[in-house]
Amino acid sequence: MTSSRNTRFRLFAKVATLFTILLSGLALLGWWIDVAELRSIPAELTFMKSNTALSFFVTGMLFLYLLVGKDSARRNIIVMAGSGVIFLIALLTLWEHIFNSNLGIDSLYLIKNDPSPEAASDRMSFMVACGLMLLSTSIFFYQQGISKKHLLSDYLLLVVLLVSLIPLLAYLFDIQNLNTLTQFTQVPIKTAIIFATLSSAMLLAKTNYGIISVFTRNSNVSKIFFRQIVAITVLALLVALLRLESEEIATLHGEFGVFLFAFVFICCTLIILLSGAQALVKAELLQKKLTEDSQESLKLFHGFLESAPDGMLGVNESGKIVFVNKMAEHLFGYSPGQLLESPIGEIIPEASNTSDEFQNIFSKGSLLPPTGELIGPLHAKTKSGRLIAVEVGSSRMTTTDKGVIVIASFRDVSRRMMLEEALRHSEEHLRITLASIGEGVISTDAIGKIVFMNPLAQRLTGWTDKEAIGKQLEEVYVIKDESSGTPLDSPLRKIIELGEALELENHTILTTRDHRELIISNNGAPIRDTTSNITGAVLIFRDTTEKSLANRAIKRWQERFNTIFFNNPASMVISRMRDGQFIEVNKSFESLVGYSRLELIGKTSVGLDMVVANEREEIVTKLKSTGRLKNEKLTLRAKDGTLRPVMFTMEQLELDGEPCLLTTSIDISDWNEAERRYQTIFEKSHEGIYRSDAEGRFLIVNPSMARIFGYSSQEEMIGSIENIASQIYFDPSERKLLTRKLIKDRQVAGFEMRALKKNKELIWVKGNVHRVDDANGKAKYFEGTLEDVTDRKIAEKKFKIQFEELQKVNKELDRFVYRASHDLRAPLASILGILNLCELEKLSSTNRSYLHLMRSSIGRLDGFIMDILSYSRNSRLEVKFEEINFPELLTDAQANLKFMTGSGSLYVEMVVDGKIAFFSDKIRCRIIMENMLSNSIKYQDLHKPFNRLLIKILTTETNMRISFSDNGIGIYQQHLPKIFDMFYRATDTASGSGLGLYIVRECVEKLGGTVTVESEPALFTKFEIELPNGRP
Repeated sequence: MTSSRNTRFRLFAKVATLFTILLSGLALLGWWIDVAELRSIPAELTFMKSNTALSFFVTGMLFLYLLVGKDSARRNIIVMAGSGVIFLIALLTLWEHIFNSNLGIDSLYLIKNDPSPEAASDRMSFMVACGLMLLSTSIFFYQQGISKKHLLSDYLLLVVLLVSLIPLLAYLFDIQNLNTLTQFTQVPIKTAIIFATLSSAMLLAKTNYGIISVFTRNSNVSKIFFRQIVAITVLALLVALLRLESEEIATLHGEFGVFLFAFVFICCTLIILLSGAQALVKAELLQKKLTEDSQESLKLFHGFLESAPDGMLGVNESGKIVFVNKMAEHLFGYSPGQLLESPIGEIIPEASNTSDEFQNIFSKGSLLPPTGELIGPLHAKTKSGRLIAVEVGSSRMTTTDKGVIVIASFRDVSRRMMLEEALRHSEEHLRITLASIGEGVISTDAIGKIVFMNPLAQRLTGWTDKEAIGKQLEEVYVIKDESSGTPLDSPLRKIIELGEALELENHTILTTRDHRELIISNNGAPIRDTTSNITGAVLIFRDTTEKSLANRAIKRWQERFNTIFFNNPASMVISRMRDGQFIEVNKSFESLVGYSRLELIGKTSVGLDMVVANEREEIVTKLKSTGRLKNEKLTLRAKDGTLRPVMFTMEQLELDGEPCLLTTSIDISDWNEAERRYQTIFEKSHEGIYRSDAEGRFLIVNPSMARIFGYSSQEEMIGSIENIASQIYFDPSERKLLTRKLIKDRQVAGFEMRALKKNKELIWVKGNVHRVDDANGKAKYFEGTLEDVTDRKIAEKKFKIQFEELQKVNKELDRFVYRASHDLRAPLASILGILNLCELEKLSSTNRSYLHLMRSSIGRLDGFIMDILSYSRNSRLEVKFEEINFPELLTDAQANLKFMTGSGSLYVEMVVDGKIAFFSDKIRCRIIMENMLSNSIKYQDLHKPFNRLLIKILTTETNMRISFSDNGIGIYQQHLPKIFDMFYRATDTASGSGLGLYIVRECVEKLGGTVTVESEPALFTKFEIELPNGRP
């Protein structure tokens, strides 16, 4: 269809839709104002029901919205929602018809009740409800475009149109049987008209891709469509004929008959429609695609000819040019159309006077170059007569109007030939350049094989080009990370992967073929062909060993300078000599003056009023005369106006050729305060404080110093002493010895000497002294303190005499205790012997109890004496190391205590762990073993059936650890801190002197060890002793 016809169809669709809206609107208005003429035209016919009028009105508005509204998601949602509502109304009405029920659909949509009872009780007819369902479904799928859903929409509209024609025919021709078929009395003419009008409008609106579009075509689509129309029409006639013949059959008469024939008609119609839907879609899409492909191919061909970069000519069998593109006209200098019908020899002179082979290319095409092959270069003549070099390609083509023609392409290669010549010169120039360049150059192909190396690259790698070409880059170019020594991957991969030039890592070590290591910097880039495909890579590298080492040295010095300058606690400033502007300052100077760095840089001390005027003039004068200043004092004015006394040093230096000054200053405000405090200490100290020179004269002394040596004032002492060694030292040689120590160690602390006062009285002094050097490192003077310790020395002498007398008394007392103990044990042993003899006699039980009491008392006395002897041995005997045999010690201890009460009821077990020999004092170890065994025997728990002592010994190279664990009566926690005290007893349940554990601790400490204890009453007691191993 033409565009004007499409426009007319769409205009008709809009008018028909407005007509639908008008009729249904009048019906709704008639119901509203109760005017029967508006409900049906003419008035004596059946009324259009209010819900039918409302459904048509909504459907017409939705379709009008589709025609004039802008395509959007919102429009589609509104249309689908509206069509869904209409579908629901019709569906519910069908429900009422089929199941003879009343859902209130009619009364719900009645705007005003009809006064006639027939109208009030009637509902939308069965046929109208079916038509509205089909119409609403068609609108629902209307905007789907070319698809099965779109065809379904068209088919449904076609069914509605055909069905609406039945009541129209009944009205026009007054066919009563046909009226009965459609329930004539319940289908108003207005309803039938609206169905026909609206379905026709919706069909005609889709002129580009709807069913109407097939009427003008002579195609498979049209044939399929017409076959379906004929089938549906025949079906409708058959159904009508059957309905006419079925009036005599009671079952098929009435509502059920109408429903049955309508159902059969709809089902058969849908089967016919669906059977052709697939064929229609395929045919429609295929035909559209063929048309579009044909048009596209034609456009592409003409576009190719016109946009081809080469000149294109068509030459017929007689050698005449039949078509030419713009590039050919431009190439040969002709205006559009001038070359047509011209002989080919006019632009290719060789075509007229050369061999038949070339003639054949432009005649019958019997001799054509192979596909993709070009002939030439040939000489072509332009309109002006200028000869140009061209390459010619050709192919044959058969056309319907011009027969066989040869399509020839002409490419101007004049510039290319010039470029090739220039390229040859450039390659020669490049070869010479690469041979003389100061950098190594290696180029590779796309897989990393070397194809070129310049002479410098050969020298740096140690490989000749003959040896390297064809090898993988990794074999020749061996690199690793400079800092970690980790081998690095070939840079070629990165260059080819990224496809761009790269500045590679410069902290790289190149290992040459002869195993030398060079620091290099390198970069690379991909090599591309004319189609931008990467065909290889070029790597450029240079030896930067010397430069890197120099840069590192500079960097180290720069870092050191920055560290010293910026982290220095002293204030530091760099300023220009010519104008005094600050170039750099450190944090300490910012803190000193209160200005930030930004406030100081570019400013001067004069501009900031930082220096007191008279002091500044003094500094400038000194600097001009000496060129440097050292340890000068100056007062700076801070940002807040505070005056800060400083000591500064000023040195000249050069930065980037600019003479500058480096000023280092120290805030001496605290120094002044410290000096004041020092002076107070100096004056008030009870110790003598002095300063003397190397020649032996006092430079400074404090009042206490003068008082110690009997001088009335500091001045008198300084003026009177000319030689410290002879006038102060009792022994002048001690002065020389002290001076030598000071020269060697710089200070001497805690020395004591005899000194002479002014009146030659001898005193003892104790002092500390240190050396102060000058700038050259030589002794400048000595500073020290002295304290009069004469009284202490006298007291120490008296104490020494008393101590010696006390040691003598202690030794005599030890000898007495030892002898007395031995003398006491002898009669006790005799008494025990007599008691043993008495027990052999026949005695009464009373006498035997007396003997037992005597034996217990003598045993306690003997144990006490043994404790005294052990204590005496420990205190007077020197430690003597020898190898200790612990089982032997235990055996001896058990033998010595076998007569002790309860010794037989204690089971003793010893476990020795370790084969390392243990060396210690054997006598003290025996004392420890006997006392610990005795302690376990004494404090057994007699209520327990089994009493046990476990001795564990562990020896190592450095120490021995021995533990004594028993299950005796235990010790309460409050007694544990005191059980090692002399004569302390934690319980009265057993006899004892209270010396055993005291002696154990004394022996352990004498051997340099430790002893610990832990216990729980009625459960256990564990002593652990650790002694050092004194093995040689």
